[in-house]
Order: sequence, then structure tokens, then C-alpha cells
Amino acid sequence: MASAVVDVGSERDEDTIFRGLRATTRRRVRQARKHGVTVRTGDVADLPVLQAIIEATARRQGFAPYPADYYQRLWAAFGTSGHLRLLIAERDGVALSAVLLVAFGDTVIYKIGGLADVEDAPPGASELTHWTAIAWAREAGYRYYDFEGIPLEIARAIRAGAPAEPKGVAFFKLGFGGEPVVYPGTYDLLPDGLPGRALRYVLPRAERWRGAVHRLSGRRG
Repeated sequence: MASAVVDVGSERDEDTIFRGLRATTRRRVRQARKHGVTVRTGDVADLPVLQAIIEATARRQGFAPYPADYYQRLWAAFGTSGHLRLLIAERDGVALSAVLLVAFGDTVIYKIGGLADVEDAPPGASELTHWTAIAWAREAGYRYYDFEGIPLEIARAIRAGAPAEPKGVAFFKLGFGGEPVVYPGTYDLLPDGLPGRALRYVLPRAERWRGAVHRLSGRRG
């Protein structure tokens, strides 16, 4: 597992962190502001807005979104204790982008987010939303802003100083000046005997059954 992590430690001022963004990312943040995009903090009543944006993103990118009650359960578990933060970018009252953040220890984790399908939407809403989240994390005293989820081979190449050409989501996330972090992998300790042999047969084939797993776990698609 690999991630892009921005150091937002309080010894770095906001201007310094902003200068660490990729030039095109900084430009899109400024463009969003110039076009009147603002970012507000949402609450439990705004979860349907988040859900609609995630579903629009899922249609474009071809992944299966969580059902609406997933976010309700997440908020019930962590929202009242201050461990969740929802940010929504808008212009003229129309939601353009949203991110859901999980704060734990010294780190703010980007859990999920997306971009709405809005005709003639101004540029940079997603960039401004994440920049607002990074600035909030620093102001709130956190040390790291963790984007999660970039390809392992890209992270390893960058860390080794080798040529790397991140694309898509990885390119977007690395535009905020974060350093690639490679976390230890996970391992399965399988039982001996027949159960272990059965699992060794099933697990490599589990990817083929993703749809059934999603249905059993409450996800669609």
C-alpha cells in the first residue's frame, strides 16, 4: 500500500506549504477562487450532497460507490466526536466538489471525495477543496495530510529517484507536494489442514467474485 502524504506541521507556514504545490495545482486553486468558488464545512444534513457527488464520480470512473447508509453509519460512529470533517466546494449555492476527512492522532486522512457533474463548472474546485482541507489540518494542529491510495510502483519509483510518470488520480494527489509513503503490506495467516487448503484455493480467485462480495458487504456494482 502506498500513499501521498503532505507534511503540514505547524513549523511550516501556510505560504510555504502552498509554494510546495505543483505550479498547475496552485494555478487551479487560484482559478477556482477567481471564479467565485468557496468551500464550506458540511454536517450530517449534507451527506446526501456528498453521496450525489460520489455517485457522479463513480459513473465517470467506473467504480462501485458505497450506499448512502454507509456515510450515515460512519458519521454516527465518528462525526459527533469530531473525527470526521466534510468540506463542500460551491458556487452560487451549487455543489461542485466534496471531500470527507478522517482525523486520527496527528494525521488527517482523505477518506473519499469527488467532483460533481455540473455544466460549465469553473476549473479548480477539487484543488481548492483539498487545499482548504490541508490549510485546515495545519491550523487545527495536525502534522500530516494523507491522500491515501497511489500506485505502489509509482511510489517506489519516486522514492528511488527513478523516472516515474504518475497519471490520473496519482498525478492529482502528488500535485499537492506530498511525499510518497510505502506502508508495510498485509499478510494472511491461514490455518492448517483442510480449511487452509481451501482458503489458498479461494483467495487468489476472489477478485473474480468482486460483485458478489460487494453485494454481501452492502456495496453496489
